[in-house]
Amino acid sequence: MAIGPASTPENVSFLSRNIKLAAHLYQPVPGSPSRSGAAIVICHPWTSIKEQSPANYARVLAQASFLCLTYDAAYQGESEDEPRSPEDPAQRVEDIKSAVTYLTSRKDVNHDKIGVLGICASGGYAPHAAQTDLRIKACAASAAVCVGTMARRGFDKDSSNMDILKTQLELEAAKWQVY
Repeated sequence: MAIGPASTPENVSFLSRNIKLAAHLYQPVPGSPSRSGAAIVICHPWTSIKEQSPANYARVLAQASFLCLTYDAAYQGESEDEPRSPEDPAQRVEDIKSAVTYLTSRKDVNHDKIGVLGICASGGYAPHAAQTDLRIKACAASAAVCVGTMARRGFDKDSSNMDILKTQLELEAAKWQVY
């Protein structure tokens, strides 16, 4: 798919646990096939902001007729509250659900066609939000990472080491052989 000129997103905001989150709303590109109000919340990686990788996904998905919402998680980017930049998994999941609430307030969004895309660390948060919020009808992750595992092992350890992964899979398989 050829990507046309980037549309300028609309600056919007919404509340998540009474914290004001800064967001960008990307409208479907005119002339693209109708998706009847389908919308996607695009969640940024750890240490990222809405203008980085989420904006790239939003531009492509807007070309494919999706309304897209990108936002800065609480404590990050242009969003409010202190301290700055903590990685709070419970808050990040709440931010996703609050983004869905914002979308359901819009007349141009079909409430039965709301999805979530989590990038990197949000690839772990998005499925949790989808499991606990029936309004989310589709969920995808891109370059997903488990922040909990990464934090437990330390940031300097390579959690994608193939020998480690193979050992983990073998241990998991051995559990099921008991049954």
